[in-house]
Amino acid sequence: MRDQQSVPVGANAVVQIKVQGDLRLQSHEAAEVVGFSDEIFTVVPEGDQSVRVESDGDLQLFVPSDAQVTVETVGGDARVRDLNTAVQVGNVGGDLSVKHLNSIKVGNVGGDVHAKAIAGTCLIGNAGGDIVLSLNFQPGNEYAYHAGGDIVCNVAEGSSATVAAICGGDLTARARGAKVTYQANRSVANVTLGGGEAAVRMQCGGDIVLRDFDDVGPDIESLGSSIEAIVARQLSGSADQITAALERSGIHIQRAMEQAQRKVEEAEKRFDSAGRRSRRWGVVVPPQPGRAPEPPTPPTPPVAHEPVSNDERMAILRLVESGKISAAEAAQLLSALEGK
Repeated sequence: MRDQQSVPVGANAVVQIKVQGDLRLQSHEAAEVVGFSDEIFTVVPEGDQSVRVESDGDLQLFVPSDAQVTVETVGGDARVRDLNTAVQVGNVGGDLSVKHLNSIKVGNVGGDVHAKAIAGTCLIGNAGGDIVLSLNFQPGNEYAYHAGGDIVCNVAEGSSATVAAICGGDLTARARGAKVTYQANRSVANVTLGGGEAAVRMQCGGDIVLRDFDDVGPDIESLGSSIEAIVARQLSGSADQITAALERSGIHIQRAMEQAQRKVEEAEKRFDSAGRRSRRWGVVVPPQPGRAPEPPTPPTPPVAHEPVSNDERMAILRLVESGKISAAEAAQLLSALEGK
């Protein structure tokens, strides 16, 4: 059974958070810190303007938009939205998604990081997976990113920055007006965007891609926003209301879709990796001799599936909202399920 706890706070309250499961944090208009969880958790005032929040499981937390938030640790995934202050994040075991913040400083993330619409400084100390950014780089702010996988940056119009890029894979700079130069030993590429005023550092084990923000496309962005709005309503609605909202949106995704999508992504990464090696070394791998082509697999007859539960539907939506699958992939899945 979901438990709710709340503590009233004043302006610029300090909120410290420690969660063993997943964290979903966003602002609201009320002058209080409000938490929801199915597990044991506490929301405890510490002094006049400080609150400490701890949870043994997943936690959904609402704070005033002017709260000074420090997320110490999150064992699973974390999502942080809509805060007008500087947010600090220590360690996240899974993926991290941040959006519409004044600034953000992150220590370590075990999975992927998605950061969008950060007004000021945006620092990602280390991400074990990929980093995906949608930012407007401006002078006076700090920007630095380190990832074990790829770094993809959707550059907003009007950005002015010089990006120092070091990557183990390929550098692709197709943002509008981007100019690429290399240091003497070619170990570091400098990409100038606009006037080149802000200093940006990017280092990763995979590829670095700099592209225009409008490459994402308005339809995909609109779909992503709609999905986020549906997910956000789960706190205030009953299971029946959530089901009705999902059905009105035409979202009917089977359990197997998550596993299928994961396999597709793994195959694409293997293909991209093989392509990079081929281009880099001029090697073309011929087909194996002596192997007859395999006959086509006969079509599989339709199988009747059990109805998808509310929890499973919400889990699929969270995958999209948190960035594990993109809005474009969600749109493709919807089209396939609708028989288009």
